[in-house]
Amino acid sequence: MTTFPPITPTVRSGGTGEYAVKTFPQMAGNVTKRIYARYANKIPLILEFGGEGGIPDEQVALIYQAWLDCSADRISVTISSPLLAGMDPALQARIPSGMQFFFSDEEPSIVDTVPGRKLVRLRLEGRFAARHVA
Repeated sequence: MTTFPPITPTVRSGGTGEYAVKTFPQMAGNVTKRIYARYANKIPLILEFGGEGGIPDEQVALIYQAWLDCSADRISVTISSPLLAGMDPALQARIPSGMQFFFSDEEPSIVDTVPGRKLVRLRLEGRFAARHVA
């Protein structure tokens, strides 16, 4: 487990994730779907850093190093409080306990804005341990 660098994102976005679902097609053409989980898995958390001006290269290096340290071995990332800074407490409370965040296989997107500053966009996925999924 590694801790994400204490950098506040300018944009946070996400989605609903995926549920463990089994589909049962019927001969008449209708389909029944059964959800086998209480919570979704692979919940995306997309973070963008830098806004219009970008962030310094030193912070970009910290983010990229955290990605390198975690992505290959699927090591979980500890979400530091600056990542959630400015988020409504009611929304923070909706993050289920037991959820772990991992970097997705997608490499962070880094865009030069001006010399020494960059925009960074990366994707984390919220997952549960196997005991929470079944």
